[in-house]
Amino acid sequence: MFEKNPSLGRVATPSGRNRRGRRLGLWTIAGLILTILGVAFWYTNSLVSQMVWVHIPPSKATLADYGLAAEEVYFRTVDGLRISAWFMPVQTDA
Repeated sequence: MFEKNPSLGRVATPSGRNRRGRRLGLWTIAGLILTILGVAFWYTNSLVSQMVWVHIPPSKATLADYGLAAEEVYFRTVDGLRISAWFMPVQTDA
């Protein structure tokens, strides 16, 4: 724990306990810095996505407005999910 130095007398040297404490402190500081950076990234990312996203209301036009004949059909999946689709018959000019 102490070294003998003729000019200085007894000098304290860092013990293993001090080094472990310093290492633990450095890891704690590194963890805090990473946490702060992560929170800052998450916060700015959410702000930017709110500023950039633009809500476009759905169109009121129907397929008939575009001259397309279609019938709305529904399917029920095995797990109970209802899926809607359009059935558009083939138009043959033969």
